[in-house]
Amino acid sequence: MNRFEIWSQRGQSWVYDVVALRRQVLALEGEVMVRYVNRLGAPCSLFLVIEGQTARQRFKPGMPPLDWEWLRQALHEPALPLSLAPRNPYPRQP
Repeated sequence: MNRFEIWSQRGQSWVYDVVALRRQVLALEGEVMVRYVNRLGAPCSLFLVIEGQTARQRFKPGMPPLDWEWLRQALHEPALPLSLAPRNPYPRQP
């Protein structure tokens, strides 16, 4: 399960997927910071400016709109329980 921490002028809130994040962020106006864990397991922060139902990336040249699909793919996948993890295709040889 993914988790996003949203900081805005209204305070702090949490959501658990990109769909909920998008809905909540686009309901705001002004500057927003979103924290999450990326694919490598490192904490990341997105600084966004929300204007008229558009989330723009604050510190990128030209403030491009946030690519929501890129964000979905950039997320850290939680570890699977061992019972669900793929089996090792290269078993140890005696």
